[in-house]
Amino acid sequence: MRRSLVTATAQKHAGALVALIALEAIGAGVSVLTPLPLQAAIDSISGKSKLVSWLPASWTNSLLTLALASVGFAIIQQVINMASSIVATRTGQKVTVELRGQCFDAAQKRSIASHLTSGTADALYRIQTDTQALEWILLDGALPVLTATLSIIAMTAALLTLNLQLALVALILGPILVVIGRTTRPALKSTARAAKQQESQALGIIESALSGLQTVKAYNLRSYTLSRYTQIAESAVARRIRIAWLDSSLGAAVQILCAIGLAGALYIGADAAAHGTLSPGQVILGIHYLGQIYTPIRVIGKKWASLQTQLVSLERIDFLLQTDTDVPVPKNPQAIPPTVQDISLTNVSFAYDEAHPILQDVSITIRKGDVIALTGPTGIGKSTLIGLLLRLIDPVSGNVSINGIPATQLDPESLRGLYATVLQETVLFPGTIRENLLLAQPSASEDDIQAAIDAAALRSAINTFPLGLDTVVGERGAKLSGGERQRVGLARAFLRDAPILLLDEPTSALDPATEEGVLDALKRLMVGRTVVMVTHREAPTRLAGRVYRLESGRLCEQNISQMSNSTPTIDNAIQQIL
Repeated sequence: MRRSLVTATAQKHAGALVALIALEAIGAGVSVLTPLPLQAAIDSISGKSKLVSWLPASWTNSLLTLALASVGFAIIQQVINMASSIVATRTGQKVTVELRGQCFDAAQKRSIASHLTSGTADALYRIQTDTQALEWILLDGALPVLTATLSIIAMTAALLTLNLQLALVALILGPILVVIGRTTRPALKSTARAAKQQESQALGIIESALSGLQTVKAYNLRSYTLSRYTQIAESAVARRIRIAWLDSSLGAAVQILCAIGLAGALYIGADAAAHGTLSPGQVILGIHYLGQIYTPIRVIGKKWASLQTQLVSLERIDFLLQTDTDVPVPKNPQAIPPTVQDISLTNVSFAYDEAHPILQDVSITIRKGDVIALTGPTGIGKSTLIGLLLRLIDPVSGNVSINGIPATQLDPESLRGLYATVLQETVLFPGTIRENLLLAQPSASEDDIQAAIDAAALRSAINTFPLGLDTVVGERGAKLSGGERQRVGLARAFLRDAPILLLDEPTSALDPATEEGVLDALKRLMVGRTVVMVTHREAPTRLAGRVYRLESGRLCEQNISQMSNSTPTIDNAIQQIL
């Protein structure tokens, strides 16, 4: 997967990568030419050679030409560097943003159980931090190494034409560096893996403390959370220090080897000049080429340590992209029924852990217009039934079907379009009230929005805000009261205008007075819809045509003889309340 991810990204941005390689290749060629004016000038001064034929005959004009050539080469090199930097930055940012989008999408597809196991902060760390690895590998790793390799080849070829012994001094370092790199690789990867895991855990502590800030303050937990964060963060720092030590050790070994190589080249070059086999300018040229070979060798040595850390990040991205989605998506899904006549759960069992079953052989048929209430103790599995209907999860055994079509044969996202959902706590996203309402139906008109506001009894609250619908709700709707958030959720459900309504403890967090107002809005929302309501409070159950109780994973219908004249339809149920 890691290779395919790198390959697919490289193919998508092939044009930019080819342009960068071309620029670097031109730069390597210019680097070969850059010292030639200096060599020509030194050898001419020392009388070891004549000026090349294309230079002016005048000594002064020749020197001026060589000086201008040096400046010209420098300008060309800087233009190449600037162009390369701009192209690399643009490409790198696009690669990172695209990969973050893929990982964000994958995180949203993951099952709720996976998120509960690994934590939200871990996914956030992978999306925000680990995704930078691909940009590094392509542009700060592979590209510089390729450039360094091109430079080494060009400079070695130039050295071979100049002096065989100097070329051998350059080439002998390669095998030694390979051995050093392979020796340090395991320690670098294992240490980087542990460091990233602990950094993710530290981020999780910060995220949980800030999201639960009211509890932290109420129980004076600031010192406790800070202590936990510091302990894990310091452990991660210790591992980062070890990575730096391994990195610097590798860098030091490369630097020492290069210094030995340059010393050997200086000895060989000076001896050759003394014996007349090389001119002084050629010795300087050879040492310059050797330095140009050792510079990219140092780059490769330095990149090696960082590459191991980035490969760990790529492993973590693989995990996010490959972990289970909430439910499998059929390759050829059946069409969603235009009218839902019935929803059936047949012998459905479910468990996150086999040793602790949540539902056992649950069977129920919900027909069009039914109003079903599901009651039972907290944590008994009522909300799990909602998750099965929405196909957020699939049963371990048994079957969920719509009009006789197994839910597993339907596209999950299309299936969820049949439902409008109101949860115990309405989740609002950063933005305005209007933007949160439009999440249910982006194409809704202003008249639709106003009608939904009135139906949800949200008008009086909207009128108290100076900016009305354009009021910013704050993080998770913090600027609105609990009742106001629930009414926004109800208005959102009105806008959704789906045939099936799922209510998961919609009033359990509200006081009696606020609950009464929300129930009035729910009555209007239920009209003409099939309704499945999870609740442990008595008031909402009065709206139901049938009431079921869930105990020990099994579902049994409750006796509601006091509603003897009721029918399973919402209209009759509401008439009895009114």
